[in-house]
Amino acid sequence: MNDDQFNEIIANSIMVTAYQLQTHALDFGVKGTEIGFSGSCFYKIKNSVPNKIKEIIHVLIMFSFFAGIGYGSPKGMGQINYSIDP
Repeated sequence: MNDDQFNEIIANSIMVTAYQLQTHALDFGVKGTEIGFSGSCFYKIKNSVPNKIKEIIHVLIMFSFFAGIGYGSPKGMGQINYSIDP
């Protein structure tokens, strides 16, 4: 499986089920202002997704806690908390 195939499987395997988000302008002084958001977003992995892909998604979710998400992680943005329901 190549990267494009994997990306397509992921894009078609995960759906947003609910969200409550608020945008915020974050002032970084001389580096300018960035728009970010905070809140909750809930996702579901489709039941038809093979278990191996589900395992990969779970590993990536757990890694995102340490790595952050998005381009603003080095500035303290992109922080994530997660829980995985069986």
